[in-house]
Amino acid sequence: SDEGIPVNFTLGFSARQNVLAALLTRPAYVNVFLGRLNAFVADNRLGDGRNVGEKATLATQRELLELRNSGLTESRLIAASMRAGPQVGTLAGVDVFTMPPKVAAEYRDNPLSSVSPRINDDPAVALSAGVSLESFAGGTLWEVGEDFRKCARELARKDIDTLSPDDITDHLKRSGFGDLFPEWSDSDIETARADGKIPVYERWKDRLSSGEIGLDALMNLSALYSFVEDQKALDSRIASHLE
Repeated sequence: SDEGIPVNFTLGFSARQNVLAALLTRPAYVNVFLGRLNAFVADNRLGDGRNVGEKATLATQRELLELRNSGLTESRLIAASMRAGPQVGTLAGVDVFTMPPKVAAEYRDNPLSSVSPRINDDPAVALSAGVSLESFAGGTLWEVGEDFRKCARELARKDIDTLSPDDITDHLKRSGFGDLFPEWSDSDIETARADGKIPVYERWKDRLSSGEIGLDALMNLSALYSFVEDQKALDSRIASHLE
């Protein structure tokens, strides 16, 4: 970024992840992969899945606007992994959309009669009977709070280029946010790799409900190793054509 190269800080899932990324790395873009968040709740039968990703995306947009207005970053938000036409209207006012042609076509077939910013909306999330946000650390997707903002700004005031990963994670732990960068074991990584893009709730529920890990952190782990596997498959396919 300092050299004028636009950077897309991808695989983001929560407002707090993106606040940290925007302050420490000042990328051109940060992301919320909202479709995967909805799929996690729906696929694991924790709720109908509606509005989970939308709620996280709108909360992130509000945080970024505040940072931009304060001159602390120029990062813009990508609402990524959109999966349905109505999301175009629900997320009106977000900086950037990425969507497949099918989603764009769905919206064009049923557009809003008028479009106005929705960034101050806070859509409700419907959960299944007996399930609460605390059951799966759902609040980590959109809750930021003044304590976290203070924690992130303290980090941003340091000499970023001298910080090690341990410096950052230790600072977060001392500030009460160790669930954002938990220590993943080799077994955890293999479990995430086996789960694919969408974590299997039953494998992680005790650690999510206890607050040991955040859902945003778990989704990020699963996304990273899913990407690694996809990249390996692509590399192998390319290599097969070169042989």
